[in-house]
Amino acid sequence: MENLYEKIVRFNELKKEIEKLELEKGAIRDSLMSVVDKNGLQIASGSKVFKCDEFELQNIARTSIVINEVKAKDTLSKKRLWSSVLVTIVKIDDKKVEDLLKEGKLSVEEYDKMTDKKISYAFSVKVKPE
Repeated sequence: MENLYEKIVRFNELKKEIEKLELEKGAIRDSLMSVVDKNGLQIASGSKVFKCDEFELQNIARTSIVINEVKAKDTLSKKRLWSSVLVTIVKIDDKKVEDLLKEGKLSVEEYDKMTDKKISYAFSVKVKPE
């Protein structure tokens, strides 16, 4: 195997370079977005487009639609449709189950049988302080 120490050092160097580049990229991105906001042409979708030589910069408009229950209830109730769109969701309250465990109404073994556990790992390299 190649020199482990050299791999660790190189990994750490790359990590620092990437962090520095990400900061620089973010600052440039903010500056370019400002140019597009001020000078870009707004298109039908609401996005703004700015052309510079062979590049086309875009601030892309993304619309999300969420039904407002207060507004929906008013309209749907008037049309007698409110009850047709309601659903009942049964969900276990995790805190109440944990409370039963604390109160001794559930054993640790019973609690463990009810739970799913997933372990994930995050790789990290830290430099020891000198």
